[in-house]
Amino acid sequence: MLRKLSIILLSAAFVMGCSDDDDPVVIDPTQPSGTFRASASGSFVDQSMAGTTGSVSIGTDSDGVQFLQYSSDFSTNLNTGTVSVYLTSSMVNDADEFAALASPGTGNPDLKLVGPLSGTGMSFQKLNSAATANQKFVLLWCGSVGVPFGSAELN
Repeated sequence: MLRKLSIILLSAAFVMGCSDDDDPVVIDPTQPSGTFRASASGSFVDQSMAGTTGSVSIGTDSDGVQFLQYSSDFSTNLNTGTVSVYLTSSMVNDADEFAALASPGTGNPDLKLVGPLSGTGMSFQKLNSAATANQKFVLLWCGSVGVPFGSAELN
């Protein structure tokens, strides 16, 4: 009898605990929390005829988390494969310069991978590292063809 009562109470608690919430709170860690405050921004310069336009800002949200923010008019050619975003301390114009910065095993602090670019238009990209003080350029790099697609100097 005690076992049946326990099962009934546990079942009732489970059903009540799983009821629908009219206003669920969805937290998206890829989006800034609260207000985004830009500390520097720049306009993209097209490279390799990729059609890159628009601008990018770097800044923090209300929790102090750093993000890149792409403008609503941001666009680049995403039909060639993976376009990755890097922060770097110097402008990169070709594959040789990129290879020099990204030489494996050196842990070169001049080139930091932010991640793959997922689309065009207004968006945010969370930065994993707070050590961005020396990184003055945002670089769009197409790994499938080994060329830069655009860069923006952050001022």
